[in-house]
Order: sequence, then structure tokens, then C-alpha cells
Amino acid sequence: MAKKQLAPYMVHRIDQQTSGAIIIAKNPVVVPILDRLISTKQIARNYLAWVSGEFEQQDGKIELPIGRDPEDKRKRIIAGLNAQSALTTYQVVDQKAGNSLVKLELATGRTHQLRVHLAGIGHPIIGDPLYSSVQNDKMLLHAAELQLILPFEQTKLKINAPIPTYFNNL
Repeated sequence: MAKKQLAPYMVHRIDQQTSGAIIIAKNPVVVPILDRLISTKQIARNYLAWVSGEFEQQDGKIELPIGRDPEDKRKRIIAGLNAQSALTTYQVVDQKAGNSLVKLELATGRTHQLRVHLAGIGHPIIGDPLYSSVQNDKMLLHAAELQLILPFEQTKLKINAPIPTYFNNL
């Protein structure tokens, strides 16, 4: 008897233009477990982004509520409709030619959170088609690292997604 083909189950997602790692479950039983691990901050999601401008502070927190943009259904804005609290931490890794490479960690997971937060503080992601006027062939946002606990095994796993070659071609 042939084995039944199982569909993958999305645990979290990244925007279409974002490269990098995502968590996909092979079994629907683990999805709520992984969701809980994300909400209790036992799963860390770290990103890299090239943004416009140079930061005055080399690290910090962006704690601004994010809601729907009443004028564009695709977008979110700071303090928009039905805004929810959102927290992103950042660390400047490099600066060149008036741009900054930042390491970002999601403490919450709002739609477009990194993109909205960075644009909201005046450092939009280079190539972001919705939130930046700085054009590039690709959006320079990469889901670089996931740190998670495997359900049932309780082993810690660190996954690093290779940085695309175009990412450092500023």
C-alpha cells in the first residue's frame, strides 16, 4: 500500500520578497506547539536588512504599534486601524555609502512588522516595494537565523539560511 502524501503546514511566514528560513511542520499536531513556542519567545527569528541611512545608536528597540493603512489594503502603518503592540530589536552590523546593515529580532510577529518599523523610524529597507522609495532589484531583507526547540525531542536547533549573493551587492 502506498504511503499517503502529507501536505506541509505553515507555522509562520515571511513576505514574498523576503529571502531566508521559515518553519514548516510535517505534522499538524506540532503546529499549535510551535505557535505557542513562538508566542512565548522560545523560538527566535533573526533577520538581516540593508536599510537607508545611518543609525545614531548602534542598537535599540523599536516599540511602535502597527495597524492597517486605511488608504491601502496591502499596507500597515504605525498606529493604524486596530493597531497592536509590536516590538523589534536591532543591532547595526555595518554601515557604508549612507546605508546600514542591521540585525533584527522579532519579539512580536505583526504583518510587515520589520518593514513598517524600519520605515517608521526613517530607515526603510532598500528595495521594499511598499514602504521605501530606495529602489533595488530585490528587497534586502533576509530571514537569516531561526533558533527553535524541536517538539517532542526538546532539542535546541539553530538554522542559518545562506545569505543570497545579491544581498551584499549594494
